[in-house]
Amino acid sequence: MPIKNPYYVFIKKLLKDDFRTTVNGFQERYDISSLSTIMNKLKNNPKKRLHPETISKIETALKIKIDDSNPENITYKKTEEARLLSAEIQLFNYPIISHIHKGLSMESLVKDHQISGYILLPYNKLENCFAIVVQDDALANKIEQGDVVLADTDLGIEDNNIVITLLKDGRQIIRRYREVAPNIIMLFTDNSNYAPITIQKNEIEAIYKIVGTWKKF
Repeated sequence: MPIKNPYYVFIKKLLKDDFRTTVNGFQERYDISSLSTIMNKLKNNPKKRLHPETISKIETALKIKIDDSNPENITYKKTEEARLLSAEIQLFNYPIISHIHKGLSMESLVKDHQISGYILLPYNKLENCFAIVVQDDALANKIEQGDVVLADTDLGIEDNNIVITLLKDGRQIIRRYREVAPNIIMLFTDNSNYAPITIQKNEIEAIYKIVGTWKKF
């Protein structure tokens, strides 16, 4: 059985078990785009150590202090800032829905019988947020089929944000967003199996920003 790199094992467990996210989810939330590449290098080299600069970036993002003085027993502690924040950020029970629509609200979801269940997720507000279970692998480098994404309908959308979009032709897709002209947007992904979708803004029925990604438990 191949020897696993202790840094690789530590980060995977840290993100999955303690922070309920993936490497790709971490990259998206904290804008550290190189972590997946670093993880691949660690995975393929059992003796490779994590660069201090990368450790510092992870510590800053997660508000922790990592102790790798013994690489075979890497540990961490939450900073005082993290402990204070954890007392403020709550777990809310968000509705899981199958389809979105314009003017989405809790009242309309209940009326239309769209809620299939609820899921507890850590976010800073409950109102005007909903969860969706991802049905395809178009964002396989960031979000995988079966993952749960949380959308906040109050937030504005900027280039490169991941969004869930309902088109007037009935398609509901999760892609990255980019405005390519005043009235034209492109919905795209790094997955070469899915071509970019270029559409007029008036072809959009509803569009909401994705604010988090979690594995469904």
